[in-house]
Amino acid sequence: MDQPKTYKVFIASPRDVNEEREIALQVIQDINRDLETEGAGYSLEPRTWEKTYPDIGKAQSVINKQIPIEESDIFVGIFWYWFGKPPGLSQRKGAKSYLSGTEFEIEKAFRARKKNNDSQRPVIMLYQKMDPLPVSMTYDEYLQFPRVIEF
Repeated sequence: MDQPKTYKVFIASPRDVNEEREIALQVIQDINRDLETEGAGYSLEPRTWEKTYPDIGKAQSVINKQIPIEESDIFVGIFWYWFGKPPGLSQRKGAKSYLSGTEFEIEKAFRARKKNNDSQRPVIMLYQKMDPLPVSMTYDEYLQFPRVIEF
């Protein structure tokens, strides 16, 4: 019997969409249950920063090492109002720094897709939660929303 194919699904999202990230993980679990029932021969493997383990280095570098985006088959990015905090990584030599780890991860997915033009991998899906903004936003949170819109 052949080994089932596993498609790696990288989920990138800042802190304000924890509930949506959990929903995405539940949907993957439901899909996998259906695929197993149907004997499809493949499954989805969710990959999120929460599944990384502590290591030496900047948080984003640890994530990159443990769950390489370029090995993903599917990339899901989720935003609402929080863009994120700078991961301490520059976009290119001498260029400005990324404004958030999620921005870095999305840009890395686009670079991987361009490099893997033949396979069209990773498939990239970006979403924004459209609920009204929270009434009790802090000043820092308020300043984050225009970054999401601009991106």
